Amino acid sequence: MSATNPPNQPSTPSKEPSTSSLSQPPVAEPEATMDTTPDQPAEETWDDIPEDVLNATTDEISTRIRLIDNDIKVSCEYVV
Repeated sequence: MSATNPPNQPSTPSKEPSTSSLSQPPVAEPEATMDTTPDQPAEETWDDIPEDVLNATTDEISTRIRLIDNDIKVSCEYVV
């Protein structure tokens, strides 16, 4: 019988701490900042306003707004 040596065990890498990671402080993530600049409104045009609204008085427009609001409230009651 011939005796054979067992295969070599793979060498394990040493677990020594890396000096490069210890010498540098951790990098902080930059703070996220909220965009507080006001949105630019679309260019105002008067083309889509009906002629009767342009010629109406403030009271007539207020009455029209109130009627539309009431219609919306009644419509929402049916949905719920």
